Amino acid sequence: MRRIALLIVLLLGVHSRASAQMLTPAHRAALSDSLQAFATSLVVAISNHDVEKFMGAHAESPELTYAAAGMIYPSKDSIHHELTRYFASAAAKNVHFSLGASKVNVLDVNNGIVTGWIDSSNIDAQGKPRKGHQAWSIVVQRRGPVWKIIQAHESYPRTPPPPQ
Repeated sequence: MRRIALLIVLLLGVHSRASAQMLTPAHRAALSDSLQAFATSLVVAISNHDVEKFMGAHAESPELTYAAAGMIYPSKDSIHHELTRYFASAAAKNVHFSLGASKVNVLDVNNGIVTGWIDSSNIDAQGKPRKGHQAWSIVVQRRGPVWKIIQAHESYPRTPPPPQ
């Protein structure tokens, strides 16, 4: 039984690698563009403080894993709660985001990774403009006709972002 399970895992891994290698350059480019557009739409949604649209792009719990600012969120509901709380606060009243330089890795026709900088601008309590950035990576999987985030990680580096 153990040998059969190992054989199935091995065959699935070979099939996944083979399907990724069989993508034509045009198909790979189209998938990359689709993933880039998906990531951009999420950053626009969160810049517009549209938590519902942003959360709608995430897989359901327990498939979803989200890590940010030293926290691992245990469920989709916990992420939703945190974002709703943040955008209702005075600190987030004027915050906006844009997707900076990013890289797309097409794993196969149904899976990919987007990693990039999210740049932010805000007006602090004293009325002074503030700029910031964070590194963001999402692992996405096609579910029917749409992409869904199955894993995400955000980090807030202390160093300036790289030149773009």
